[in-house]
Formats: sequence, C-alpha cells, structure tokens
Amino acid sequence: MASAVLRHVTNKKLAKLEARQTKFESQYQDLVNSKSKHVDSLQYSRQLLNAIKKLGIADKDDPKLANISLFLTQAQFDASVPSDTLLEWQTQLEHLLNVRRTRYEYASLFGKLVTEWLENPNDANKQLAGLEIDETAMDVETESAEFNHVGRKEMHEQRKVWEQFAFSDRDVDPVPLHDYLTALFGESDFGMSDTDADTDVDPDKDRLAVTPLDELRKGMAMQISPLDSEGLKKTIQGLLKSDLFAGPKRAALLDLKERSAVLDEMVDVLNIELKTLQDWQWEEAGVPVVLRRQVNGKYRFFMDEEIHQALLLHYVGSSIASHLKILFRNFYIKARVTKGTTAMTEEQIKRRAYFLQQIRRENGSYSPRLNEPSISVVSARAKKYHNTYFLMQMPDSIEDGVADYSGEDNNTTSKNPMEIKQSLLEDLTADMHLRLEVHKQFCVLQSDFKWFGPSLPHNTILTVLKFFGLPKKLLSLCRAFLKVPIVFAQDGPGSDPVTRKAGVPMSHVLSDTMSEAVLFCLDVAVNKATEGGNLIRFHDDLWFWGDSDQCKVTWSTINEFCRVTGLELNMEKTGSVNMGTSTSINHSLDGLPEGAITWGFLKLDPQEHRWVVDRVKVDAHIDELRHQLGQCRSTFAFVQAWNAYVGRFFVNNFARPANCHGPAHLQSVLETFQYIQQQLFPSGSVTTHLMDKLKARFGVDDIPAGFLYFPTELGGLNLRNLFLPLMSRARAIDESLGSDKQPKKHDHLSPEAQLEWVLSQERHNYDVAKTHFEREKGSFLTLGGWKHDGWKPADADTFFSFEEYQTFRDELSEPLSAALQKLREQPPKVSVHISAESKQALREVAALLPEKRGWNGNVVNQLLIALYGPEIIQRFGSLCIADRELLPVGLVNVLRGEKVRWAG
Repeated sequence: MASAVLRHVTNKKLAKLEARQTKFESQYQDLVNSKSKHVDSLQYSRQLLNAIKKLGIADKDDPKLANISLFLTQAQFDASVPSDTLLEWQTQLEHLLNVRRTRYEYASLFGKLVTEWLENPNDANKQLAGLEIDETAMDVETESAEFNHVGRKEMHEQRKVWEQFAFSDRDVDPVPLHDYLTALFGESDFGMSDTDADTDVDPDKDRLAVTPLDELRKGMAMQISPLDSEGLKKTIQGLLKSDLFAGPKRAALLDLKERSAVLDEMVDVLNIELKTLQDWQWEEAGVPVVLRRQVNGKYRFFMDEEIHQALLLHYVGSSIASHLKILFRNFYIKARVTKGTTAMTEEQIKRRAYFLQQIRRENGSYSPRLNEPSISVVSARAKKYHNTYFLMQMPDSIEDGVADYSGEDNNTTSKNPMEIKQSLLEDLTADMHLRLEVHKQFCVLQSDFKWFGPSLPHNTILTVLKFFGLPKKLLSLCRAFLKVPIVFAQDGPGSDPVTRKAGVPMSHVLSDTMSEAVLFCLDVAVNKATEGGNLIRFHDDLWFWGDSDQCKVTWSTINEFCRVTGLELNMEKTGSVNMGTSTSINHSLDGLPEGAITWGFLKLDPQEHRWVVDRVKVDAHIDELRHQLGQCRSTFAFVQAWNAYVGRFFVNNFARPANCHGPAHLQSVLETFQYIQQQLFPSGSVTTHLMDKLKARFGVDDIPAGFLYFPTELGGLNLRNLFLPLMSRARAIDESLGSDKQPKKHDHLSPEAQLEWVLSQERHNYDVAKTHFEREKGSFLTLGGWKHDGWKPADADTFFSFEEYQTFRDELSEPLSAALQKLREQPPKVSVHISAESKQALREVAALLPEKRGWNGNVVNQLLIALYGPEIIQRFGSLCIADRELLPVGLVNVLRGEKVRWAG
C-alpha cells in the first residue's frame, strides 16, 4: 500500500516536472530567438536579467545579480562601461539560464530512469512477485543464451543434491553421541527429568548447582514471555533482516509495522499460540519452498510460510537464542581450558625479575613482579575470540535477524557479519607475521561442513538439546519445526508435500540456534583437546591457526566430532598450510589435510607469506557478472546489480585495506578492479559504458561522471566507485621513514617494517636495561631478602643475553603487543582538500537537505566531492543536480529496499 501511494506521488511529481520544463523551454527558446534581433548586448542582457527574475532562477537578493542589474542601468547612460564587461555579464546571465535548463534536463532524465525501472523489472524480481516474464531483455552485452541454460542446469543439480540430504534419514545413534557429550561436559542429573511428563514444574529449582554443567542445565528452565505490540515491531524488523520473504510478503511486513490496530490483533493471535507451543505443528498442506540464486552462485532454499507463522518462529527462536547464548558463554568462561597466566618456569621468572629489577616487597621479603603489557599478545587473542567470534551467529535480540556472510549485503547491526569476517582475515594475517617473527613457524587449518544446513541430522540436534536440558515444551516445538512438510513452488499447484528428515529450514533464527547448540560442542571439544586453543568459527566455517601440533590435534578432534554427529566435511573447502622462515620447511604436513587456504577471492601463498588474488575465481565471477548485468532491463537495475555484485561482493571478498596486508595487496586489488572493467566492457570502464547507454536510449550527450556517482538525494544514480574506498586508505609507506631509516611512527608501516620497528624497540629497551644493570648492579635487590642475602642467579654479575630477554615475547613484549594492534588496523585515512567553492556548495546542500548534513564527513564522500564536484557545480550551479522536490527519491529508496535478486 505504501509503495502504491509513492507511485501515485511520483506520477504527480513527474507531471509537475514536465509542466515546469515545458514552460521554461518555451520561454528559453523565445530568448534564444530574440538574441538575433538584438544588436545591442546591453538590451539583450537586460532581457536576460528580467527573464531570470521572472522565472525565479536565482535568489532576488543575490549580490551578483544585484550588481549586474545596477551596472546595466548605469550602462544605459555611461559610455565608460567596457563592452567586454557587458559581454561578460551577458555570458554569466546566459550561464544561469543554461544551468536551469540543464537541471530540468537531468531531473527529467532521472524521472525517465525511474519510470523505466518500474515498467521493466528483472525476471528474477518478476518471479518473486508472481508476475509474467517478458523474454525480451534489455540490450546489454551478454555472452549467450546458453549461459542462462547453464544457470537452470545448476539449479536443478543443486536441488537434486539438496533433496538427497533433506529427505534422507541420517541415522545417528544417540547413545554414542550422549556418551561423547558426557565425556566432554561431565556428568549431571540436572534438567534430565522425563521430557514426556505433563508438568512444567522445574524439579531442580531449589537445588544447588555444583558444576558448570549443573548451572547450564538449571538455567535452561525458561519460559517464553508474552508479546506486546512493541515486541512484535522488533520481531518484524528482525524477520525483515533475515531476508526470509521477498516481494509481496516483504511489503506486507513493512506495511504491518505501521498499522497499530492490525498489530494488536496479531499480538493476540501469537500469544494464544505461545501458550500451547508444545502442540504447534506445520500446516499439513506443506510449506512452499522457493529457490533463490545467491551472488556466490549457490542456490538457497527459502521457505515461504504464512507471515504469522514466521513471526511466531522468529520470536520464539530469538528468545531461545539470546537465553542459550548467555548460558553457553557463562559455561565456557567457567569450564574452558586456559593456557595459564604464563608459560615461564619459576627459574625463568626469577632470572628476569633479578636482571630487570622487576621486584616488589611483600610480607617482608622480595618477590618477582614482571612488567607485563596492559594487554599482551596472548591476552589480546583470547579477548578478541571471546568478544568477536564466540557464538557470534546467535543473535542477542529479536531485532538482529539471521546473519549473512556472503559479502553481498552490508547490514547495520552491531555485529556486522562481513565486518567480523574481515576481522578474522586481519587477525589471521597479523598472527602469521608475528608467529613467523617470534616462533619462526606458522600453521593454519581451514574446513567446513558439506551441505551443513540441509544435512544436519535431526537425531543429533535433539540429542544435544535434550542433553543440555531444554524444557520439554520447547523440545517438542523444535522436533515439530524440523519435521516440516514442503512443496517446491516451481513444481506448481497439486504437488504432494514431502516431510524433511534431515537439516534445518533456511533463514530462521530457530535453525541457527539449534545448529549453534550442536557446534558449541565442537568449540568446547577443540578447547579441551588443544589445552586452551580456540576454534574460530563462522557458523560451519572452521579456522584454527598457530602451532602445527595443535592444528593436528584440532583436525583429529573435528573428525571425531563428525563421526559421532553424522556430519561430513567439505573437502573441497578444506586445507592446511605450514610455513616458516626456513627455506627447507614442508608446507604440507602429515596429520593435516591437503588443500589451499582461501578467503574470498584470495589465496594464501606459503612461500611469500601473503595473500594473492585468485584470478581463476575472479574470471568465473566476471562471466557470471556479465550474465547478471545482461538480465538488467533498466539503468537503475544495472546500477543496483553493479553495486551489489561489484561494490559489495567483489570489494568485500578482496579484503579491505589493512596494515597486515601491506601496500602490495592494495596495489593488486586496484589492478584487479581495472582488469574486471576491461573484461566486462569494450570501453574498459563502467562509467563510459553507462554514458554510452544513456546516450543511446535517451539522447543525452556529454553526461558528467558525477551524475552517475552522486547519491540519489542530490539527483545522481548512486553508482559505486570501486576505487575511492581503496584510495581513501592509500598512503606512501616511505613517508614514515626518516633519513636514518628508523621509523618516525609505526601507524602505517608495512608488516615487515612493523616487525623491524618491534625489533629496534626491543633492542633499545634491552640496551637501556643493560646500561642500568652495569651501573647499579652493586646495589641490586635479590629475591627473598635484602641485597645479596637472598636468591640470585649463578651468573649474577653478567647481564642476561638479548636472546633470553626476547623469550616469551607473546607475554611480555610491549612493542610486540603494539605491533599486533597496528597490524590488525586499517591504514589511516587520507586527508582530502576540498575547494572553497565546493565547501560553500556543501553548506547549501546541508541547508536544503537536512538528511545530507554531515555527508561530507566520510572520507570516501570527500574524495567523491573533490573528484566530481567541480564539474557538477559548473554544470548545475550547485552539488544538487536537480531540485529535490521534483525527484522521486522516496520511490527509488523503496525499490532499493528490496534485496537484489539474481537471475537463475
């Protein structure tokens, strides 16, 4: 309904625009025709000035116009006014008229582009909306019709595999699994009352929990709170973020949020169902399943249940998830294995304390008190794992929705999945550099589960949930939720429903909650087996790095977990790499899987110790991108597809600039973006390609580049420039080096220079300590007593070596800890100079469009203004390409609110 109103308003706007433009064009042509009749430039200039005032083109109080008006009057009587000055005034007045004419022209073009978008939806969007498909596509370069056939073939192949997993009962024996869980978590009789009992009374309420498992099970006694209208609004918001629905149902959800009376009725219905969750069932007729192609080429199987069912499941799933997340976190804090406060022996601690005089007096004697960084490398790793990676798939609230790791979307939640995925790469790479520096060796293991969502055995899920003590009412709901009868929408009406025997429904918080409960067991298993190591996990994507022996233990633990849970590893995405500073090191090790380590479009080079762009993957996606752009039936659809595929998916999967990657990575990504455009377009540029298309379709020539790249609120198409975000972080590395090659600061050094800085700082600190020792050793305190009466090393008069000083750097080195933090960070943003004219234009934008106030605070937008702003101001008189009141911006934003749907 809201979109229908917007379309009506848009039609009114466009009609108003056409009327204004027609009126202006008529008066403009009259002026042009009258120019030839005026020999006198003065008379023509006065006519131009009167027309400008009459048309309201400029502010009547404009000081420039006031001056021209005054001097034109003087020129009627004063022959000393130079003729060149009169011509200059005439040129200025003509420019004002041409600016207004150009603004109307581009406002009209913007309106035509919106109309084109409305009247020519892409096939994928038509399918989702249930519209008839017109086989005539827009004239855009594409390979051939055979590519679409390949897409259909891929869809059928993936559906066949999906059905093999989802409709096959993966027989998992619950007894060995229960024994495995007991060995892992320990014994406890909390929460293990008969799940088929008819009472909800918690028999463990007044019992004292002794072990972490006792506390976890006791905490499982939970009730789902009733909903209210505000809670329902948040549930709707979370469901929208989950991207379960598309087209009409998504629009209905958006509309529902604004209808308080309907919300209240829906709350009543949902609360009735909440009271009888143990009896909840799917509709017998079956739930339609819709296949959607993702930007990475995979098809996802989305259920299209009724809206009220989806809201109920999202609310219940989010409630369970947030509760379990707290319980699992508390358990892990209390039961996890840690590596201890230090790996140093007592002798090593005492020697270091003596030579560095890091001693404190306690109870009348002196004991070691080593100076440690506020956050050491070891503690920084542990903190990052707990705060960023642990259970990050489970939402904290009903508004969070289901996380998306594909890199296609950037959402605004507190834990943006792609942010975390980028962070993982930066942590891994920074650790690689540090471990190679400190330990001379680094090993990394990567894997994931094969068709995890469709294949997760129901017996495994229910056994784990029962082991943790989930209440019987919620366990019954989970059992019914898993046994969903489905029909494929593409099979048409009349197809018989088939009940799932394995796997979890796509894009449901309850599915993620059950999956995470199972994988939480793997987190605990790896932590215990490695005696303090942490498995970095993005749902079912598994990462572990560090010592090669620990990687081997982790790999063995993962395989044991698969054996008892009935899961299978995806060996195509499994691999390991061992690297070191020695040229003779083996990159493949026994006890670890073979295969490359990859992240997005990057591959880890074990010899160069850096990530390189995988051109094979890039070329495959260039072919797919060419196909997808060829399916776009309008310019706005093309821009939206480009922004999603290239501006987000490609950009995200090349990794953002970071100090740990160094300048070579930035250079290679810039070259790859140039290569992508050269492969896609004959002109080698998306800018030129779109300009040519607009000229061919609408006859508009000499289009300024800013029209393509400026935001829609300013009258632009909001095309994403791939290079600006990268250039916003580009800095010359050698700027930070002085003539003596010593770093002036280490804010934006390459990884190699960062580690050189660490070594120089450690050497400096060692030399200072040694000088102090040589000068003061006669008065040194000893451990346990006064001066020489207590313990001291056998070589007490000889300062310990630099090699011994450098041991346990992970725990004790302040420079190393600082370097880790710097390597994880992005390079500083560049400083951008914006001209005085552009700054004034920005102030005018802020006054006219409050929502764009502060828009230029972003460095990328500053680069956008500096690069394209001068031409836009010259052509349109300001940074606003057209008057906002004449632009259908609201409708554009609504249309863009629907996620891009890719052609299959």
